Amino acid sequence: MITGKYKTSIVVMTIGNLYSALYTAFFHLFYIIVNFTNTPVDFYICSFLRRFAVTSYCPISYGCLLVALDRFFAICLDHRFPLLYHMVLQIPFLAVPIWLLYSHMTSNRVMMEDICGPTLLSENTLLADMTTYILIVYPLVALIINCLILIFITRSAKRMRTLGLEGVNKVKTRRQITFGMILQSILPICSQLPMVTSALLYFRGHFVPQLVWDFNNVIFHIGLTLNPVITVIFVKQFRLAVLKYFNLYSATAKVTIVALSRSVKLGMHAGPNPNPSVSLS
Repeated sequence: MITGKYKTSIVVMTIGNLYSALYTAFFHLFYIIVNFTNTPVDFYICSFLRRFAVTSYCPISYGCLLVALDRFFAICLDHRFPLLYHMVLQIPFLAVPIWLLYSHMTSNRVMMEDICGPTLLSENTLLADMTTYILIVYPLVALIINCLILIFITRSAKRMRTLGLEGVNKVKTRRQITFGMILQSILPICSQLPMVTSALLYFRGHFVPQLVWDFNNVIFHIGLTLNPVITVIFVKQFRLAVLKYFNLYSATAKVTIVALSRSVKLGMHAGPNPNPSVSLS
C-alpha cells in the first residue's frame, strides 16, 4: 500500500507510465500478428490505432511534470497538491493530443508511416509540430522544477542543521527522491528526442531511413523500461515492495534480528553493562 504525502502523484504517474507501456506493447503486438498472418486491416482502423499512439506517449511525458509540481508544492511551498489538482491538469494535458487525433481522422491527406503503411495525416502541420514539441517540453519543465527543489532542499538543510532542527536522514531521503525525479525527467528527453527529430524531418517531406526509425523505437522503449526501474530504486515504498515480492526483504530482516539477538547474548555473558545500547552497535 502506497502511503505518505506523495501518494497521489506517485499513483497518477505510475498509472500513466503503465498505460503508455501497455498501449505501446499491444499496438506493436497487433502490428506483428497482422504482418505474420497477412490479415487485412481496414485503412481507418489502422490510421486510428497509429494516431492514437500519440495520446499514449503523453502520460509518460507529463507524468514526471505532475510529480515535480506535487513535490514542489509540498517541499518548497509547504502546501498539499490534492487529487483535484491532478484531475484538473489532465484536461489541458490531454486536450492537445485528442485535438490532434481528431484532426488526423478528419483529414484527407494520406502519408506512408513506418508502422501500418498508409495512414491519415493531419493537414494542420502547426498542430502536429506543437504536439511533437510538447513531448520534450513537459519533461524539460519537470527537470527545471526538480532542480529548484534540490536547491531548496540543500539550502534548507544547511539552515536547519545550523539550528539543530532537522535530522540527516530526512534530508538524505528528500535528496534521494529528488535525484530520482531528475533522472525520470531527463529520461523522456533522451528517449524521445531522436524520435521527435525524425518525425519533424519526415513530416516535412525529408527521407528518414528505416534503420533510423528502428533505432528511435529501440531508444523510446528503453525509456519505457527504465522509468519503473528508477522508481523502484529511488522510492523506498516501491523498493521495499519489490524486495518483499521476491522474498528478499524478509530474509534481510531475519539476518538483522539474528545478529542483534547474538549481540544481546554476548552482552549478557560479559556481565552487567550500564549502557546496553553499546552492545548492540
